[in-house]
Amino acid sequence: MCVCVCVPVLTGHLIASCRALIKPYIGTILEILMPKLRASPAAVPSCVMSTIGTLATVGGRDFLNCMDELVGHIAKTVQENSGPNKKEVAIRTLGQVRLRSAR
Repeated sequence: MCVCVCVPVLTGHLIASCRALIKPYIGTILEILMPKLRASPAAVPSCVMSTIGTLATVGGRDFLNCMDELVGHIAKTVQENSGPNKKEVAIRTLGQVRLRSAR
């Protein structure tokens, strides 16, 4: 597995395991992850989107300021001719972000 794919996956596991430690850094993590949604290797945006979904379960309302950009990426992923796994990750991420930011 490529390093560019491993980093978002490991970040997602860290976020899920250390919720209290991650909470103050959600904004910074989002700033780093959002540009990676446009990365060129096909697996990277999918892994990043999954990590953002995990981050949403911790961050909640902290996602409101980047919601338009994130939903735009998710909608583009669902509409493009990508594989079913990538679409599934996009829809799952949308659900996580929507559920957690609605509180």
